Amino acid sequence: MVPKPLLLETSFHLSNDGRPDNVPALLDALIDRLNLERPFRYRITPAPGGYSIVPTAMRNERGELVPYSSPLDTLVSIPQARRTIVAHTRLVIEQVKARIAYDLLGCCTPGASNIDNTEVEFGAENEPARNALQRLLLMRPARAKPAIQNMRCQPLERYCLVNWTPVQ
Repeated sequence: MVPKPLLLETSFHLSNDGRPDNVPALLDALIDRLNLERPFRYRITPAPGGYSIVPTAMRNERGELVPYSSPLDTLVSIPQARRTIVAHTRLVIEQVKARIAYDLLGCCTPGASNIDNTEVEFGAENEPARNALQRLLLMRPARAKPAIQNMRCQPLERYCLVNWTPVQ
């Protein structure tokens, strides 16, 4: 089961170049509207390459709204080294799994994620796993299609699927 689609509307000012004048305020307004319309809660956080929509509350087994901490809020440290992007992502995910007892499945495989085994220099120092994965997303080869990082979770079953989805 998935939530039915929802149209979110809000007014905002444009700068002279036709872009939103204040992107953080626009995103906050949309999240405030979303939090009124959905049985969950979210926040917007600055992230490498843009912003992240992060869950902050969910329904428990009794249907009550309770605080929720995303597995990707877990702080990770990866020693700086030259590895494939896939190897770096696996290190990040392994640290998350070890700390929160979730099974994060389907993360960042070359076929599903539009990445290859390109080697990059990378490290993370006490950084949210979300940001580490997003920085890796930005290091993909220039020929890779634009993509977004997404995570689908079943918190009551303690598993999540993390992947990079190509943007059409």
